[in-house]
Amino acid sequence: NKEFLKGLMSSKDTEADAEPAEIDVSTYKYAEKLAALEVQEGYVAKVTKERIYSAAIHPGSEVLIAAGDKNGNLGIWKPSMNSSKDGIVKFHPHGNVIAGLMFSNLDPNKLYSSSYDGHIRVLDLQKQEFGEIVQNELSFYGIDFFKGSSILYAADVDGAVHKIDPRNKSHEKWHLHDNKIFTVRINEENPFMFCTASLDRTMRVWDARKIKANGKSKAVHVMVHDLCVTGASYSPDGKNLVSCCNDNLLRIWETSGLKSGTTGEDGPEPASKIRHNNKTGRWLTKFKCEWDPKQKNAFIIGSMERPRCVEIYGVGESSKTSLIMRLRDDYVGSVQSVNLFHPTQDVVLSANSSGRCHVW
Repeated sequence: NKEFLKGLMSSKDTEADAEPAEIDVSTYKYAEKLAALEVQEGYVAKVTKERIYSAAIHPGSEVLIAAGDKNGNLGIWKPSMNSSKDGIVKFHPHGNVIAGLMFSNLDPNKLYSSSYDGHIRVLDLQKQEFGEIVQNELSFYGIDFFKGSSILYAADVDGAVHKIDPRNKSHEKWHLHDNKIFTVRINEENPFMFCTASLDRTMRVWDARKIKANGKSKAVHVMVHDLCVTGASYSPDGKNLVSCCNDNLLRIWETSGLKSGTTGEDGPEPASKIRHNNKTGRWLTKFKCEWDPKQKNAFIIGSMERPRCVEIYGVGESSKTSLIMRLRDDYVGSVQSVNLFHPTQDVVLSANSSGRCHVW
């Protein structure tokens, strides 16, 4: 396993202007656990009718999957060895793409969804009833929760981030970009800081305490990319920040190195640049990097490689980054655009553009 991992991490086909990450004992052990993952019969199912755009995993002890598709369909799936067809409950809460799905960090029985139809809704899993959180004239994209709070942030097609508190019905709208924002993600270790990834070819870092509700706010940092940025997110410990761009690069920054006043013409220089084919085309959901909540320095992303696989990267000292694992299985024969780690278990979810989910 060590020789395999060492050869994989030093592979030159995924590096760009970066040295491989140092391989430590915890990374070896993590890779060994990943290598044991497989997709078993009963853990593959067509959860939605159309292409999956978003997914979420319930944080409980039993694996429960939520997936949203291009036509506003929502599937809730409890995988079982007995049958892949049982255990799926389907809803149609939206009239367009479900771009964001998240279980509440205060009440995991509440599933929040954001959609191109301009609605954010919440599903009560016990009652199997939907409630309206907010309606917008424009399309919503990604959502994220403020740590330990009911407050959620939602990105929209007009370059704004909405700060919404469902408990007291408060709603602020901040205009932060000149074009659509694909994702908004909060730094869990410093929850006033958040990042946005936009069609305007920038990723921006913001301090919520300095946002102007009316007027133009100034970003703490603006990271200029060569093409649109389809996603950006913080590592669980807040020490690293990763972006996924259509220029076929993954960029990783060490957040401690993001000092005010050090921004150049294109913003702070990333600690690592990793070559990665992000050209999914019009028929596949765009790739995003998703961190493992249980492992502070690892993230997962879909892959265009053949044989089909999903890829997991490790971030070492000084944010040097390398590929540590490609997960492959006979059940996985298509591009897996949407990929997530289970919050507490050694489980991975991957989903494709035909509505099919795989649980590793």
